[in-house]
Amino acid sequence: ELFLKENNYWFICATKGWGKTFLLKVKRKILQKEGMICLPYNKMLDSIQGSFILSKDKINYLANTQNWIDIWSIAIKLSIFKYLLHHKKRTKDKEPENNISTERLMIDDPLYTELIENEDLQYTCDFFNNILNLSISEISRLKKIDTNSMVPLYKRLDYPIAIFIDNTDEAFRDHLYDVTGATKASHGII
Repeated sequence: ELFLKENNYWFICATKGWGKTFLLKVKRKILQKEGMICLPYNKMLDSIQGSFILSKDKINYLANTQNWIDIWSIAIKLSIFKYLLHHKKRTKDKEPENNISTERLMIDDPLYTELIENEDLQYTCDFFNNILNLSISEISRLKKIDTNSMVPLYKRLDYPIAIFIDNTDEAFRDHLYDVTGATKASHGII
């Protein structure tokens, strides 16, 4: 009940079958009626598609929780910037005062440009999947772009945006354990 009525609850955790997806959809409808921008813009919920095969080096890199946080944070910002760029093109809106111009969203870096201009990458989970498949050196480079350019732009946003992501656990669940219970991660396979 608090999740639906208050806007300071950001996550839902519960056992499968308890209605998390339904609650996310209801919350999205409530926030949209209140005028909040909700992403993804043309479907109710985003979710990770596919599975991952990660090298031992990548698994070791991802053993650091901060690297997961950074990847998600970058994916979220990229999806917001992509939405803003496409929304301006679709609606031909004038630039809002005291906000980010579309020109500023185009950061002068080939990796950033490749990601933001890729038509196959629209939603947060699309960007997350793509970033997770980059080399560790490319992820490190993207983290520098984030710190130096994306974070300052993100901080200039002056309106609320909500992103609805469901089933993040399901993309990894089948790959973490085999039938004997030994982690596949210990063998370099996720």
